[in-house]
This record gives sequence, structure tokens and C-alpha cells, in this order.
Amino acid sequence: MMHIKGRYILCIIVVIVLTGGVLYLQRSTGIFYRVIYADIIDRYARRFKVDPLLVGAVMRKESSINPLAVSHKGAVGLMQLMPSTAQEIAIDLNIGNYNHEMLKDPAINVMFGTYYLRRLSIRYDNNLIMTLGAYNAGIGNIDVARFIKAGQDFEINDLPFEETQKYVASILLTYKFYKTIDNVEQAFFRFFEITREMPRRIIEEI
Repeated sequence: MMHIKGRYILCIIVVIVLTGGVLYLQRSTGIFYRVIYADIIDRYARRFKVDPLLVGAVMRKESSINPLAVSHKGAVGLMQLMPSTAQEIAIDLNIGNYNHEMLKDPAINVMFGTYYLRRLSIRYDNNLIMTLGAYNAGIGNIDVARFIKAGQDFEINDLPFEETQKYVASILLTYKFYKTIDNVEQAFFRFFEITREMPRRIIEEI
């Protein structure tokens, strides 16, 4: 019985450490976007079949999760959409009353940005490097780069601009990190469910 109690106490300690670690990483890396905009991201990620963690990684890079961000080139909002691109997306989504002020609305901005990621992903056969490259550098530039490669494997270094190469590399790193954290959180909650279902008599003996 003492051996069982010792193992249970160890499990409790592991849970505490994991929880503290996840919370620390959340606070220190800005992953709290999942708390602030989780519902919006999940809603449109499901609708347009895009990984919500990818949407979050793009959002973090584009605007540092600031819904009122405006770039020096005129890109607006969480997903930093250019007004001309947003106008095309509004037509695609049959939003007849669209105006550019709507890009400051987090729900509209995330919807448009997520849809655009999906549209680019389809255009580039789910190649994530080209998809993100086009989000940053524009479709025309990436189409030229893809033509030059002529069916060969497309790497980050094949992107046309150093700025775009760094942009894509940064998002891929954040995306990988978010997926790692997501796996840790899922493992934590699975572990929590297992420990919660342990026989009551073990808990009572501690």
C-alpha cells in the first residue's frame, strides 16, 4: 500500500510540474491567443479546413495578436490583410455590405485570413512553404518561384526574398512549438482523467 501511495504522490507532483510548465510557456510566448481568440479561430478553422494552430502562428507573426495593427504598407488587423485582398475575399464569401473598416473586427479579420490561407493552400497543393510565402510576398512572386523549380522539391531558400524566407521560417517554428504545446496539454488532460478515476480508497489512504 505504501508503494501505491508513493506512486500516486509522484503522479501528483508530475501533474503540478507539467501544469506549471505549460502555464509558464503560455505566459512567456504569447500562446494565450488561444484563450483570447480561441472560439473565433476554431470556428473558421473548421469552416475552411485549416489547422487552428497554423492560424494562430500566422496571427502571432503578422500582428503580435493586435486586432488594431496597421502596417506601413496598409495591411490591417490580426491577420494583416491588405484592403485589396480583403475586397476579393469579401466577394468570394458573398459579403455584400463589406467595407475596409470591418477588418478591425477580429471575427471578420480571422475569417478572411483563414479563408485566404485555405485558398492559397489549394493553389499550391498544400505546400506550406509556398502557401505562407504567398501570404507574405504575393501570389505572383511565388508562382514565378514555383515555375523556376519546375516540379522539384520547394524549400524555404527557393522563396524569392530574404524577408519572406525569414517570415516563413519564423511561422514554421512557431507552428511547430504550438503543436508541441498542444500535445503536452492533451497528454496532461489525459493523465488528469486517468488519475481522477483512480480508486477512491487509494486517495483516502494518503
